[in-house]
Amino acid sequence: MRLTNPVIAVAFATTLFASANLPEGKCDLRNNGAFAFPQDKATVLCDTEKLRVSAWSDQAHLYVQSVLWTDREGALGETSDGRPIGDHSSLILDADGDGKVTSNVDRTYCVNPWPDLPGLRYQVELGKDACTGILNDSQGRGSVRYVETTAGKVRVDSYVIPLAEIGRKTGDKVRFGFYGISLKPEVTLNSIGYLEEGAYYAHSLPWDKFHEMTLADRPATLDLKKIPDGRDKQVADKQVADKKMPLEPKP
Repeated sequence: MRLTNPVIAVAFATTLFASANLPEGKCDLRNNGAFAFPQDKATVLCDTEKLRVSAWSDQAHLYVQSVLWTDREGALGETSDGRPIGDHSSLILDADGDGKVTSNVDRTYCVNPWPDLPGLRYQVELGKDACTGILNDSQGRGSVRYVETTAGKVRVDSYVIPLAEIGRKTGDKVRFGFYGISLKPEVTLNSIGYLEEGAYYAHSLPWDKFHEMTLADRPATLDLKKIPDGRDKQVADKQVADKKMPLEPKP
């Protein structure tokens, strides 16, 4: 690439120098994604001072990554009825892209919905404001992680969803919205600009405002081993506690 403008050239060289000289183990989230996310090829759907949501797809997967810039630690809190709750998020997926709920097609994926249910889970829409319980058999991967950067730890939520799991293929259109909860600082965020006073929930987001994305016809080259799955931690913790192979994770 040739840069003829000297101001742009200096800025570009400075960025390269800074990226090449990051302290070991530090991530440059402003310019790159984490966990093999191809930020330079991705579509940025939301970019504010508190939240960036980007999406990318290939022939096999939809990969959505969200950076919650002000969330720097995994604090725990309580629900109004006294149950423990932690940082978590949801990706509300209009799989057939029609702008409305389609029973047994559309899904809400979530990461860390409850402290004892880490990693990627999902619920299937059943229509009439009903859905299944939280299911644990997704073949995708997902997590909430706090990534070391030059500015300290920053929260990154990752969703990798197999297209076969949602009945989609390259060329199809899907629509979705991101919803995230941070306990410290206490904030509720979404990617579609939805505003509501007080607490609101993932199902509050209006489907007609969701982001639309056409699934790209790219070779399936995503290395899933580079993408953390919070369910791995649940298995590891239980193995340590029981000193034996764990039972199937509860749904």
